[in-house]
Amino acid sequence: PGDAAALYGSDLGREVARFAERVAAVSDRAGVDLVHAHDWMTFPAAIAVADRHQLPLFLHVHSTEYDRSGDGANPGIVAIERMACERASHVFAVSDYTRGILVSRYGIDPAKVSVVYNAPDADELPPATAPESGARQPWVVFLGRLTFQKGPDHFLRAAAEVAQLDPAARFLICGSGDMLDALKQQAQALGIAERVEFRGFLTPGAVDRLLAQSSLLVMPSVSEPFGLVALEALRAGTPVVLSRQSGVREVLGHSLQVDFWDHEKLADQILAVLRLPVLARQLVEEGRAQLARLSWDESAQRIVDAYASVAGLDVAGAAAR
Repeated sequence: PGDAAALYGSDLGREVARFAERVAAVSDRAGVDLVHAHDWMTFPAAIAVADRHQLPLFLHVHSTEYDRSGDGANPGIVAIERMACERASHVFAVSDYTRGILVSRYGIDPAKVSVVYNAPDADELPPATAPESGARQPWVVFLGRLTFQKGPDHFLRAAAEVAQLDPAARFLICGSGDMLDALKQQAQALGIAERVEFRGFLTPGAVDRLLAQSSLLVMPSVSEPFGLVALEALRAGTPVVLSRQSGVREVLGHSLQVDFWDHEKLADQILAVLRLPVLARQLVEEGRAQLARLSWDESAQRIVDAYASVAGLDVAGAAAR
């Protein structure tokens, strides 16, 4: 919320409406065959353009308001998401997990929602440092926004249990967000403040260096449409433990997985990876093999195929015009 206010002012809803008006006006000067929009802030603009020119509307849902806010979901944002998905010719979801939310919580026709998975940024995986090598530190990493959705408080609860059984383990929380102060207080209350480091926001290069030195990444999200951070960890040769309430688990079937609220089981899985180098190596090898099967080219082709089947649009022909 603070980041949005800094970018758009105190009335985000009004800024979204103004953006829609401007985009609709600009669209009069462009040759447009279809509209493809990503997430709720662009949906009103997409609807305005599609209605203005009678165009097919494709939506790409990377996150829903229920993912971000749970029971505290903003009803205005939910209404925009529902209206847009109902209006859309077709909806792309980044996982079957997200598709399920769109169908069950928004009432969207499942026949018009298809899954297009995210993929690594590069086609070839770089060599990975073995998890059991001396270059690895006993660091258990949380990497993401410090918000309800990402579950950093659940990470700390599991960390407290691990800390009792592994005196070498340290817990790194990397990211910024509105839960920072509360998390510092929680670490103090759990008696692990000396074992927890808050690293703040990291640049992509710093993330790569950190993951290459760490023993494990934990993604304890309460509701995660996909979870690209898991792919980043495996690219660095770092094993992952994933929330069952995530989309990325669908493409990393051999990973360790746990319900975000099951802190005892999460702690057990963390300890297993820290104590068993063979397990850590196996998780990385199997995870990277699955990672290699993901491709942005394949994901893009799924979208192009939907353009053709839903809207009858020949993308190659349109590009040549």
